[in-house]
This record gives sequence, structure tokens and C-alpha cells, in this order.
Amino acid sequence: MRFLYLFVQTRRENPADVDLPGQQFLVRAGYIQRLGRGVYGLLALGRRVEQRLEARLSASLARLEGAEVYLPGEVDARSAWLEISRSHLRSYKQLPALLFSYSPYLEPSPRRGGGLIASATTRVLELALLSASTDQAAGAEGLVAGELLGELGSLGMPVLGGASAAPGVETGQAWMFPLAAGDDVLLQCEECGYSAEPAAARFRRVQGEPETQQALQEVATPNCKTIAELATFLNVPESRTAKAVFMTAPDGQLVFAVVRGDCELNETALCRVLGVESLRPALDGEIRAVGAEPGYATPVGLKGARVVVDSLAAASPNLVAGANRPGYHLLNVNFGRDYAAEMVAEIAQAHSGDACPECGGALAETRGVVLLRAQRSLPGILAGQSLLYMAESGRTQPVTLTRFTLNLTRLMGCLAERWSDASGLRLPATVAPFGVYLVVLAGKNPAVAEAASGLLAALEAAGISVLLDDRVESPGVKFNDADLIGLPLRLTVSERALQQGGVEARLRGDAESRVLTPDEAVRLVLDLIL
Repeated sequence: MRFLYLFVQTRRENPADVDLPGQQFLVRAGYIQRLGRGVYGLLALGRRVEQRLEARLSASLARLEGAEVYLPGEVDARSAWLEISRSHLRSYKQLPALLFSYSPYLEPSPRRGGGLIASATTRVLELALLSASTDQAAGAEGLVAGELLGELGSLGMPVLGGASAAPGVETGQAWMFPLAAGDDVLLQCEECGYSAEPAAARFRRVQGEPETQQALQEVATPNCKTIAELATFLNVPESRTAKAVFMTAPDGQLVFAVVRGDCELNETALCRVLGVESLRPALDGEIRAVGAEPGYATPVGLKGARVVVDSLAAASPNLVAGANRPGYHLLNVNFGRDYAAEMVAEIAQAHSGDACPECGGALAETRGVVLLRAQRSLPGILAGQSLLYMAESGRTQPVTLTRFTLNLTRLMGCLAERWSDASGLRLPATVAPFGVYLVVLAGKNPAVAEAASGLLAALEAAGISVLLDDRVESPGVKFNDADLIGLPLRLTVSERALQQGGVEARLRGDAESRVLTPDEAVRLVLDLIL
């Protein structure tokens, strides 16, 4: 393809609204164009990279007998997988089954950095793995994850894995490309290797010294609706207080979650222990309807709400809690003596610096961009959706469904961050939009144009895609554009190169070039891409 017909203009200046260097190069080189706030379109170069990624991934999934389907962008992917599976799954003999599609996805919240990493509209590879049992699912999940991670590895993309969690999910895993400016987080222990996203992370509850339970006492606490205000007024650390968080379940039931004042509620963990897919913050009217007072709530004497207490709060004696009337709190509230709960569970959010649940070492935060997720749905949810199959015993059984999601748009953005230098991009040959950047410096010698035409024909006959730069521009402009676009090999046909016996070849990233015969140049490209 001739450079002229790419219909792009390369840029020398960085875009003002993009912070990350790789994303800046994608804009400057003409891979992407901003079309609106957080919306980027793929130009010819970018679309060719996306197509090559999809081709590689489809070939990889074909090795696992994956069947590709098309899902319109207007439908919810989860609902679509359920509908397709209900319609066509009959027998255990069909399992495990793997379906996949490439679909648009709208990011729920804006991300930082600009470019493809921060794009509000993305394209994802969605996979639905149907299994007959959790044991079968575990084995099949390993194969699918192995193929996808193998593809990322072949692109030189380092990823960190950790447990993930979401409402309605039994088990989950996330794989993240490390990037200091990324919005995603893993909490990791350097000592034992424990790793999880904050919503899934556990931490070791460190208990204080044993204390004698003191008598319950009500005290006036005017204008103390927050934990910080309360702790300051009473001159106690926040760890000596109990925090009340009210949520409402889908069935309308009020949930009273109690965590220690120095902790935050992990809503995903609360959903998991309650067996619900979602919760919403309770309204003041809903809180008062059960006799509690917003800002001054206590589980003591409370009726009409499901009480769930974090295990650390349950084990912490003599806490300060609300008194269920404005301007007052209770001192020395103790779980078991002063109030009971439907369940005690780990519902507090883990943070950097907390103790690792496995070895007790400190958890540290690593930032990045999540590229791949695997989520196995809760069995009860699928049974309720009538996703069943006929088992070998002749009885119907619920299917085990695992969903994988690989974000291709973010992957392209992360490739640009991973594979760039001071001059521009330097994409791997396996996904670069073209195999060769062919520069023609014709001058006044007709032999140059003739040699370039012959080399182009030889390259294309060998199945090599070529970006031909025969513009009337200076050599410096062409070479700078070649480095900016970042194809794996630049071949230059010029009068000087012909006098030296061939064409000038320079691998992207190498400081020096060398002269090769046309046949040697073709073999070099084939070695790069095979």
C-alpha cells in the first residue's frame, strides 16, 4: 500500500490531551484519531493491528475447538450467551463447549492517560466456556487462560495475575499489564506471591491486646456524623469506633453492615456473602423505617434489618457506635453481648499496608491496566436462568459458565506503551500493520524506481505486506515517519544503495543499517514474521 493512500498526516508535536508516550505516538503516527471526549477511532494503521490481533486470537481459540459467533453491539453479552446456550445445549456430550465473539463495549467510567487506554468505547474478545462440573471447568479454564496468556507472552507483554471478584461470580481472575499511570490495582505480597484485586483481596485481621468488656454508656456527641468527627470529638483513634453502612438488597431488604471505623466496606464481598448480584445505598427513609438514625446508627437493639459484621469489628472490644438518636453515641459496644448478627464475615476492604492473609507480610499496591478477566458464575444464578443440560445419569443439571474478557483496545494501547522508544513505536512483527516500510529515494536515476518496483513485487509475491513511501519528501522526513510508525524493518532503495549492490536494510531499533540483495531482504523479512 502506498503511504499516500493511508489518508493520514503524521504529526511532530504531541497531542495536548494525551499524557502517556505510547498513546501520543499512536496519535502522531496516524494509528488513531480522537473523535470526541474519550472516543477514539482507528485509522487504517490501527485497524490493521486490530485485525491481526483478532486473527491470531481466533487461530489460537480454534486449537481449543472454539466456535465464533456474532453478537450485535446492542445486546448484553451475558444475556446473549445465556440465550444461545439455552437454545442449543442438550447433552453432557457437548461439554465442555467454548463460544467466542468480538464485540463493542462501553467503559462505565472515564480512565486517565488518553488514547486507547482511556477510550470510552472499546472492542473486546468475549468467551463463554460451558462445563458440566466445577472440576471440568477448572481444567478447561486452565487451557483457555493458557492460550490467551500465551498470545500475550508472544507479544512480549508482561502481565501480573491476581484473584478478582464481582457480584454473581463464584471465582475470578484478572491479569494486568503493569503501568504506573494505570487505573487498575493489584494488592500483592512480595514475600509469598499472594495477589488479588482490592475487591477480592483478603487481609489478616490483626487483633489488639485482650480487654475486659466495659459497661455500655451513652454520651452526647453533637455534630459528629462522620467517623473522623466522632474520633476527634472523643479523642480516640478511628480503630476504636464502629462504622455503620446501610445497603438495600434487590428484594428491598435493608442490610446493616458493620466494619471497624478505620476500615471501609467491601461491597463486592458483602454481595458474595449475601448471595445477591447487587446492592444499592439505602435511603434515609429506609434507614429510619427500621428505627435507625442516619449518621448515628447502631446495631444495638435494631430490628428489621439483616446485620452483617466484619470479623475484625466483631473481635474488637469496647467500640464506639451510634445510639440511634441524633447527637448521641454509645461507648463500649461489644459484639455478642450488646448485639447479634445474621453472619460474621470478611467484608472490610483490603488496602496497601495490610497484612497478607497467607504469610502476614505487608500487601503492596501495583498499578496497571487489566487486559484479561475470567469469571465463573455462581451456580445458583445459572440454575435460576434455566441453563441446564442432560447429564449421563439422565437427570438435568445446571451448567457451569465461565466468561473470559480480553480487551483488545486496551491491549493495543498497552502494546504502544510496551513497544516504543524516543523516536516512536516499534511494534512486534506479528501484529505490526505492515511487514516492511519501503522507502524510495528516486532522485533523477530511473534505475531506482525500477529496482523499487522489482523489490516490491518480490516482497508481495512472498506474502509480505508493504507500506510504500514514494512521496516527494526529503529522506529525513521519510526516515522519521518510518521510526514513528514503527514497522519491524525499513528497506531503502536509493542510488547509493544500488551502487553498493542492493538495498539498505535497517531493523527498527537498530542504530546501524546494512546493504542486502533483494533476495536477502525478502528472506530477512520472512525470518522476522515466521
